[in-house]
Amino acid sequence: MHTEGNIVRMEGIESYREQISEIAFQCPYQGGQGVFRARFFLSLFNDSIEYDDASVCLAQGILKVIHSVKNIAPSLLIKPNPASNETEVLLTGIASEKYLLKIISQDGRIVNEMILKHSLTGNKINTSTLVPGVYYVEVITDSKSVCRGKLVIMR
Repeated sequence: MHTEGNIVRMEGIESYREQISEIAFQCPYQGGQGVFRARFFLSLFNDSIEYDDASVCLAQGILKVIHSVKNIAPSLLIKPNPASNETEVLLTGIASEKYLLKIISQDGRIVNEMILKHSLTGNKINTSTLVPGVYYVEVITDSKSVCRGKLVIMR
């Protein structure tokens, strides 16, 4: 990708578009952060693509395996990350129906706090009011922190 003024040329990425697409449509539990990076590059061509991670992971037997295991450590998946105006959080490994999600700035201020329902498909979070930068996302159930993650806002 080359930039000339405000014009972005994507000649280098275009030749890998098919391979990037194959990675972007994988289950994130299988492909990890590479899936989200591929989705970012694919969004440069078409930013209206929606991904059904729950169905893809379920079809591959990954979600069934994850949710059938008792006592797995809670984990937080934030996608896309970096985000612009919206992101989605998926929490696994907790038994609670609801949880408290806090978005915390680097200086320790709570900038957003919400109660979310546990869902296999995740919860969409509006990030349009957040200033670009790095934030911490903390999940709290039963009055104790169960996991944390980082969220990067870029515009």
